[in-house]
Amino acid sequence: MNKTIIAIALAVTVPFAVIAATQTEGEPNQYHRGDRIERMTKELNLSDQQKTQLKDIFQQHHQKHEALRQELRQQLQTVLSAEQLAKFDEKRKNRHEKWRHRPEEQDAPKERDADN
Repeated sequence: MNKTIIAIALAVTVPFAVIAATQTEGEPNQYHRGDRIERMTKELNLSDQQKTQLKDIFQQHHQKHEALRQELRQQLQTVLSAEQLAKFDEKRKNRHEKWRHRPEEQDAPKERDADN
């Protein structure tokens, strides 16, 4: 049972790690998060009203994810021992670091192609 809970918690946490990676100011992911509306505006020819509505939708979505992440953390604290929770946090931190650097690597070929 505990293994199942841990597996589910890990599976649910990965997307939240990605979200957490995009929240840090000045991080490489800032490009992806901050320019999402601008990219959509160019690609979809959004009106000012649509841009405002999308910003609100994305903000609401972000708030829901943050609430779910906090709820997950509270539930994990009731199931895992302090040692297990520390190990879980370390694994989450490692995933966060891996994901944080991933967009840099993905953008590199695009920048090279644009120069050619």
